[in-house]
Amino acid sequence: MPLYTYVVHWGGEVGVCQARRSNPWGFGDWTGALPSSAKGLAARISNGDLYGPADEVNNLQRTWRKVVRIDGADLVVVAVETKG
Repeated sequence: MPLYTYVVHWGGEVGVCQARRSNPWGFGDWTGALPSSAKGLAARISNGDLYGPADEVNNLQRTWRKVVRIDGADLVVVAVETKG
């Protein structure tokens, strides 16, 4: 299974984590990368907009991005298939 690196940006903070999965979005692994200011958001979005297909990032291979507007701010999740 591929190794994915998740980078999450919320409220001026950034968090990073990694997980091996068959696809980058089918599981909630990216929630492990939530910055401390966003830990309470995991329950609110775990079954929401951040699951399912994501946008491919232009000019980057094996890189996807999702953006969800929550409480007036963008929660940005980038998933990169990482060779490991």
